Amino acid sequence: MNTVAVYAKLIGAQIRSQTSYRRSFVIDMISQAAVTVFEVVAIVVLFNVTHSLGGFSFKQTILISGLALTGFRIGDLVAGGLNSLSSYVRLGQLDALLVRPLSSLGQLIVNTLEVKVIGSLLQAAVVLAIALRINDISWTPLKVVVLIGSIASAGVSISAVFVAGSSLTFWFIDAQQVSNAFTFGGRDFTSYPITVYGSAFRVVFAYVVPFAFVAYYPVLTLLDRPDPLGMPSWFGYCSPLAAAVLATAAALLWRTGIRHYRGTGS
Repeated sequence: MNTVAVYAKLIGAQIRSQTSYRRSFVIDMISQAAVTVFEVVAIVVLFNVTHSLGGFSFKQTILISGLALTGFRIGDLVAGGLNSLSSYVRLGQLDALLVRPLSSLGQLIVNTLEVKVIGSLLQAAVVLAIALRINDISWTPLKVVVLIGSIASAGVSISAVFVAGSSLTFWFIDAQQVSNAFTFGGRDFTSYPITVYGSAFRVVFAYVVPFAFVAYYPVLTLLDRPDPLGMPSWFGYCSPLAAAVLATAAALLWRTGIRHYRGTGS
């Protein structure tokens, strides 16, 4: 409980620090929310020239996108700031975190917390709520569990990808672009039905890195729709399992990286 209290105070300090200039903070939140709006606008533009995207209608695609964006924004809020790990390593600031009686990863997450991401998270949640409203979903208690579980699992999955991507810094000091390919690239991949991608690309990003379980398969379950690719219907319930696999892999990679780290020598 003492550790939880320490983290709570550190998070509170970050929030007070980042909101001290209120007008600037509000502008940052609005800017973040605008990014989500543009992502939805891109889908609207696509459907101005087609009635179907990979066999999915506009309403169905918006539902996939809304769930994917909500999960991504949760992950971005929790662990998106880890992209700055390279600065900690280059400047020797990581060494200070390692000698404290707290998790180095936990300290980094708190120290790099970007509260302004809440703006885009709220916007993504609004998109998801609208998408759930306009789609014809026959709600059952199990589907409510699937929805809540998929949102939480998506947040864990994206957070894990951020952790794994930032862990590459321990071997390649400037690995941010490689990390972005899987974090922000994953955001774009999960925002559309995976049926629009080529088979090789789909295998890597949908199943090896299980991004298909972030939004695509949960949405198929919510809509009572069989997978056009022929995968079994129980895939729609596997989001927590995929998130657990990603989180475990990310934790192992981080732990290996920390053990590999030898400091800057400065």
